[in-house]
Amino acid sequence: MYIGIDLGTTGCKVVLFSLEGEILCEYNKEYELIFDGIYVEQDANLWWNLVRDGMRCVVSTTGLSAVDAISVSTQGISFVPVDGAGNPLCNAVSWLDMRGENAAARLQKAFGVQGIYAKTGIECEADYSLPKLMWLLENREDIYAQADKILFPLDFLNLHLCGRAVCDYTIAGGTMLYNIFDKCWDSDLLSFSGIDVKKLPAVACMGTPLGPLLPEVAAYCGIDSGCQVVLGGQDQKLAAIGAEELLP
Repeated sequence: MYIGIDLGTTGCKVVLFSLEGEILCEYNKEYELIFDGIYVEQDANLWWNLVRDGMRCVVSTTGLSAVDAISVSTQGISFVPVDGAGNPLCNAVSWLDMRGENAAARLQKAFGVQGIYAKTGIECEADYSLPKLMWLLENREDIYAQADKILFPLDFLNLHLCGRAVCDYTIAGGTMLYNIFDKCWDSDLLSFSGIDVKKLPAVACMGTPLGPLLPEVAAYCGIDSGCQVVLGGQDQKLAAIGAEELLP
């Protein structure tokens, strides 16, 4: 059996599947966005609590604890600064947030629309991660300085599941900071923005095994030892892959 997790913009779904893909049990829970003018935030602690409780629910409901693997899909672009233990230092900044408009204008002036597109495959817009990371550095220097890592939802959840903060190409590619051709955080954009690459998560290919589920998480959820965490991706990209698989 395996568990699939989707953390969307306003909801969390956890599904227990058989190895043949049959849905054995589902958990669905909505959660609120936090609005303050153009600022849109989320409680990253709630992300983890919903995921953890969802896994516990599907296992306890079915009585099936021999889970072979867990993989996660999440919303993209949103991010949260965390300390060395993975605890959020403030609310997560949602992809819906537009506080990075000034920074986006500066990036566009420095690199041009085509220059940024040539590196990242996306146009320079304020809702992507990089302009809001610049806002964090310039307006919440205390939070930025304290942050051991700045994590996106996928790598934040992977850190809490297995102890490794790793995202995939689809998440990194939505940040406007990742060079999709060189497959690395872009040195020019890092230099211009002042973002320290050491604060960003590792990036790997979707499907990469990340390691075993942490013992304390397995115990809380009632999952047998031996369960592996496998790298997932960004929810919309995975939905597109799934839709393509269903085409005749």
